[in-house]
Amino acid sequence: MSEKDASSSTNSISPLQLNTKFSDAVTKVDRVTEALKAQGIEVSPSGSVGSLFAKVRQVNKQHAQNSNGYDQMKFFAAMEALWIAQALEIAAEEPESRETIRRIIGSEMDLSGRKQSQGKDVLWELDLFRRLKLGNANVRLAEPDIVLQLDDRLGNFGIACKKVYCESGVEGALRNGCDQLERQGLPGVVAFNLDDLMEEKGKRPANTVLT
Repeated sequence: MSEKDASSSTNSISPLQLNTKFSDAVTKVDRVTEALKAQGIEVSPSGSVGSLFAKVRQVNKQHAQNSNGYDQMKFFAAMEALWIAQALEIAAEEPESRETIRRIIGSEMDLSGRKQSQGKDVLWELDLFRRLKLGNANVRLAEPDIVLQLDDRLGNFGIACKKVYCESGVEGALRNGCDQLERQGLPGVVAFNLDDLMEEKGKRPANTVLT
């Protein structure tokens, strides 16, 4: 379900344009919901994340009924839900991630909006963590945000994750990230997500990393 496919129609999305099965997407959000429930974390249907997960089921139902098109807003919401579900799924496997997960579940998670929230800040951290794990990096969730184990000689390398919403916030976020690294006594980088600074009308940019 690529963004290019999704943006090729102004009003609806043809089933022929989809390259991801929505039934698989439903399986993923259901699996994540059950995994969190097993840890005592409920994804409320009335909450922001629960509402996004519901959009995945709704779009899948449309597809199953061979609808002529998709509600575009629901489609993009379903994409956002999958992004969140991917991050939550890998975080659920980490022993130190409980509070991080709760911040996402309890926050406003409209990723297409520019309203700041702790959940969106943490999502950037988890998404970068997921990408590093997929690359077989030896990482864990720990202060400053992510710790990368290099080797016995080089030791640990810290990554402080910062999402910024306006240009005036970049300098302060960099300063805070450097302070986090210093408190842990680690060499490292500050990894920025600048999506909200680079957004173009009608497009959603890919995740950005600036160190």
